[in-house]
Amino acid sequence: DWDLVMQELSAGGLNAVFPNFCDAGGAQYESDVIPPARGYSGNQLQACLEAAARYGIEVHPWRVNWRLSSATPERSEQFRAEGRLAQTLTGEQSEWLCPSDERNFKMEVDAMVEMATRYPVTGIHFDYIRYDGPSYCYCDKCHRNFERDAQVQVEDWPKDVLKEGPHYERFQDWRREQITRVVREVHLRAHEARPEIVVSAAVFSNWPSSRTSIGQDAAAWAEEGIIDLLMPMT
Repeated sequence: DWDLVMQELSAGGLNAVFPNFCDAGGAQYESDVIPPARGYSGNQLQACLEAAARYGIEVHPWRVNWRLSSATPERSEQFRAEGRLAQTLTGEQSEWLCPSDERNFKMEVDAMVEMATRYPVTGIHFDYIRYDGPSYCYCDKCHRNFERDAQVQVEDWPKDVLKEGPHYERFQDWRREQITRVVREVHLRAHEARPEIVVSAAVFSNWPSSRTSIGQDAAAWAEEGIIDLLMPMT
């Protein structure tokens, strides 16, 4: 009951909500970019917006990036078959998309921009805009793409890009860029379409170690001016 939700929030003095409506697996609203989420129950974003407007409450839809949390088994298997999942040092795959895969990059950007341009939202919100952890991603695609972008030949993958390896620092820079480029492109395209839009992100609070552990350099985003609002998860 979105009307009751907004009524109670308004009575409590709140003026904005950041509801989680989508991830890499699917959406709880009508989308041309991603399919309906598992357990889809109608266009929840539209219903939320209509109720929020009656009470003067801002809506900043929240996307869980890369993760396949709400994917149907068929969609998860499709990503696996297409080689789009992140992989550990030992070859184990995660229910998480590889950020260096151009198909995944395009989907993440398009999904974020669609929310900003298709619906009258106040802002759009990144979450999980990072790697799954320090063990990701070391798939064959990351190997090839790193060599292409850094213009180096990695003789012993992944050993040569790990700590003490000859390409460690360059690989860390490249790894961060796979995340930053999504934020940069979304910010650019969203603001081109709607200059007043607020692009925000939930980020780890342990900067600067998060630059290496999960490839998330939130301070650099702020310095570059490609994020409008940072929310450290404390």
